[in-house]
Amino acid sequence: MDLDALKNQFRSLPLLLTPSSVQGKTYIVTGSNIGLGLECSRHLACLGAGKVVLAVRDTKAKGPAAKQDLIKSLPSIPNLESVIEVWHLDMSSNASVTSFVSRAEQELSRIDAVVLNAATATGDWEEAEGMESTVHVNVFATIMLVVLLVPVLREKYEAQKRKKGMKGEGVEMPRITVVSSSLGFVRRDDLEKMAVARDDGRNVLRDLSDKTKWGIGGTNRYALSKLLETVILNYLLTNTTFPSPQPTSHPAPFPLGTTSVIINYINPGLCKTGLLRYSSIATWIQVTILRLLVGQTAEWGSRNLLHGIAGDESTHGRYLSYCRLKGEDVPEWVTAEDGRAWGELLWKELREEMERVVPGCTGRVAKG
Repeated sequence: MDLDALKNQFRSLPLLLTPSSVQGKTYIVTGSNIGLGLECSRHLACLGAGKVVLAVRDTKAKGPAAKQDLIKSLPSIPNLESVIEVWHLDMSSNASVTSFVSRAEQELSRIDAVVLNAATATGDWEEAEGMESTVHVNVFATIMLVVLLVPVLREKYEAQKRKKGMKGEGVEMPRITVVSSSLGFVRRDDLEKMAVARDDGRNVLRDLSDKTKWGIGGTNRYALSKLLETVILNYLLTNTTFPSPQPTSHPAPFPLGTTSVIINYINPGLCKTGLLRYSSIATWIQVTILRLLVGQTAEWGSRNLLHGIAGDESTHGRYLSYCRLKGEDVPEWVTAEDGRAWGELLWKELREEMERVVPGCTGRVAKG
């Protein structure tokens, strides 16, 4: 953690949503039974959301317990029993991801924002759907949720505008906020290792799931997954290089004009959450000590998630950190042409996998 990041850990973060901007709206928060997701949901419920969907893996114990936690902590807010809903979402299962999106499409009349907060950080090598689980959950399933949700959010947004009349005045563009991490920026060396598979013509994502070549390595695997997430989102959503805006030879498939959904990604800072509860003992001890020294509460970190929801069109495809637009914090080797080339390659591999799961899905992201 550099000096600037250390200073940011002690910043007072604003609450950038207000009751008037939240009341009556529908929100989905994944990974919301604990930590950042739970605190984000608490803020949304407190501010008067019409519906808050807690998208969690455990709908029998942890999900309902989280709902009751929210209700008990907000005794002055009426009707929370019906406002807060617990839905099943297991990011390690492609069938669960597709089923969740289908349910949202069928049962929710509007979706104003989705916070993709669910992630995994494990100390053991595990696999899901033929991939190493960290890569599958944090990269593949997260990006697939973006792909599947965009047309759903757009259609509900267009329907709201039609109800309002020709111009649809007063209807805000929906948001998708992906919870990422600055931790990924320390894994540049992994790109060089990945380049071996790329240059040999092998599938890079599949190569990352080869246990004989890659290890978990404390927080390294989680950090790498967050780097890949950032590289892919930067390529998909923005059409210029950064920090020196130049036309790119790797054009973005999904700039804002093609999606009608604002998509951004945020760094929540170092917070005292349960993210690393399944990591190795050595990693847990190291991170716990760091959290004790400079870590902030999950409520503090959740304000970054709310910033993503509050972000206007200028935040599409951009990196937000400590409640500020912080594109300059993303290394140039991610945002310049080399990074965009990586994003293009990884997206090609992701797209092929997604098309096997839901044929035609990637072609529906951009407006026809």
